Amino acid sequence: MSTRKRQQKRPRRRIRAAAKEENDDRSDILRKLAIIGDYLSTIDQKLREQLTSQEIQDLKLVFDTFDRDHKGCIDSDDLRRAMRALGFKLTPRELDEMIADLDNDQKGLVTFNDFLEFIVNKQGNARDIYDEIVQGFNMIDTDGKGHVTFDDIRTSSDEHGLWYSDVMIREMIHEADLNGDHVIDKEEFINIMLKTNLF
Repeated sequence: MSTRKRQQKRPRRRIRAAAKEENDDRSDILRKLAIIGDYLSTIDQKLREQLTSQEIQDLKLVFDTFDRDHKGCIDSDDLRRAMRALGFKLTPRELDEMIADLDNDQKGLVTFNDFLEFIVNKQGNARDIYDEIVQGFNMIDTDGKGHVTFDDIRTSSDEHGLWYSDVMIREMIHEADLNGDHVIDKEEFINIMLKTNLF
């Protein structure tokens, strides 16, 4: 095959690869929307009236962060961490009482609906940690591209008088980057902040 024909095929391969990647991205978005629709339909009507769908999605992200086994329920330790991540200060006694109130089957586990019910009942007592984390992300993602890079973190830390070595920033990105694209998107940023309580 001539060099010219090979060169002509390369752009076609790139175009096909880009189209496949775009289709994969669309499929991923559609899959996520279907999952969101599925769990929204299982939420008690009373809770749906008191929370917006965005708030429910945000709380689902928090819940899923602590539901490491993806069983649809969390135990008391995970619940305590989730409540702390959301800004609730609970004593062990308050936590035990909360679980007793919410745990209808007495297994010591809390479902997402139970979790939402507690949030609705306690909503006035906590700061909005999720909103604070999103604001932090937006401070770093100054050009609004939806993800932060090494350079974004370097610039932001320099502007705010924080000193991080290049190695430290690379380690931060490696720890938070769940999909391996070498940048941190908003979901990854929220996830790592909730897990590490760095807010």
